Amino acid sequence: EDDLRQQVILKVVSDRDGYLDLQLELGNIFEQLKLEVTKPAEEIDVNAMFRFYHSIKGGSAVYSLNKVVEAAHHLENKLEPYREGSKKLDQDSIKSFKEKSDELFSIYSSMIEEFNGLLGISDTQEKKVSVTHSKLAEVFEALKKDIPDEYGALLEKVESNLKKESIKGIFNKYKNTISALAEKLDKKIKVTVEGDEVEVDKDKMGGLFSDLIHLVRNSVDHGIEDYSTRIENDKDEEGHIQIKGKRDEDNLYIMFEDDGNGINADSIKKSALEKGIMSEEELEQKSPDEIVKLIFHPGFSTKEEVSDVSGRGVGMDAVKTSVEELNGSIDVKTEIGKGTTFTIKIPDAA
Repeated sequence: EDDLRQQVILKVVSDRDGYLDLQLELGNIFEQLKLEVTKPAEEIDVNAMFRFYHSIKGGSAVYSLNKVVEAAHHLENKLEPYREGSKKLDQDSIKSFKEKSDELFSIYSSMIEEFNGLLGISDTQEKKVSVTHSKLAEVFEALKKDIPDEYGALLEKVESNLKKESIKGIFNKYKNTISALAEKLDKKIKVTVEGDEVEVDKDKMGGLFSDLIHLVRNSVDHGIEDYSTRIENDKDEEGHIQIKGKRDEDNLYIMFEDDGNGINADSIKKSALEKGIMSEEELEQKSPDEIVKLIFHPGFSTKEEVSDVSGRGVGMDAVKTSVEELNGSIDVKTEIGKGTTFTIKIPDAA
């Protein structure tokens, strides 16, 4: 299944526009098929139904959607006697074809949803035209020379809109990192990503999205327990990380939520004292929430040894720095045994 999945991804990446065209075409065919199988028996065009199944099979085969191909082929075989005239459609057979057609659509929809999610495709109604950022900048630079100054701001807005991309597509790129790191640390982790409707111009976000990888790694390394520990604590053996993006009129919000062990303020306090980040007197004056936020202090880490995963204490500091450079803020809510949520708020985000 992994090999087949990789085949699909490679084919789609090499012909994204064709893949989007296929979704539009098969969407129309499924609509026509749905109408055909709801007609009275005497009005159903068996040859049209056969063409629909055959087109679905052929189109799906191009991108190795093998489960769809097999299901459509089965329906072709089932329909053949009716097409040849050796059988006649009745209400029972029509009901069967309708149910099997619905199953075929369900298989197709499930596969398309999976691969659209993996590839960050949120809008199948329009093809993508690839233009490098340098070429786009060159075009707009030329335009700015030839228009009145009062239209400069409008032109910049248009340029920014053209460069925007779905935040969900950006977040989907973190999934491979989480999967690889979870395997390395002997953990089982499911990842869900939300934010189809939220778009951002990455050029205006500085290094934020690059630095957020540290927050991702932190959630995997420090947040989610290994599956044996989770079972001992009566939790699902598979941890869950949710990454969300949303926007209101004034702000962009990015949330990383895990159902791990939470952040222990006492452990943070102990580590801060050992590393000389704060004195015992200073720490005593801070609330548990304030102590938890010391994870963003430069050089802070609860790991005693440096590894290729963590321990240097620079990751969370980098996240905080990127957020503050955008005049934003980052908040932490945590509960022992339940998990942690990081909420980033960026004002007037592009």
